[in-house]
Amino acid sequence: MALAPNIYSPLNPSALFMIQRRQRIFRQIFAENFPDGLDDLKLLEIGCGGGQWMLEFAGFGFNFANFAGIDINPERVKIAKERVPLADIRDGDASSLPWSDQSFDIVFQSTVFTSVKDAETKKKIAYEMKRVCKKEGFALCWQ
Repeated sequence: MALAPNIYSPLNPSALFMIQRRQRIFRQIFAENFPDGLDDLKLLEIGCGGGQWMLEFAGFGFNFANFAGIDINPERVKIAKERVPLADIRDGDASSLPWSDQSFDIVFQSTVFTSVKDAETKKKIAYEMKRVCKKEGFALCWQ
């Protein structure tokens, strides 16, 4: 049985419910951890795809110029660069991130760990996420 083409569209009431639930959770996390706002925070997205999460995060008050992302698919990277031109978006492998230690306040991933099948690669990605995250920052994972 094939999925309906608009199953993840915000126009689908079920999808909209899930989107709003996620936004409530993120709003609570951001408000509790960053009561002074998000404008100066640096956020890295692992597996950034076409930049859709960055657009969603901008709605919370993050600054587009403080976004960075990496994706292994060059076509998705191209789309993300068009959607979020101020962000530092790179084509590459998340198991070897090109950023310096402690560069980001938040390191985010969604479904990367469920997409990567190799356990050793998952460990490398997790290590890299921790390495580039500031000591007072955190990783945010959404599955």
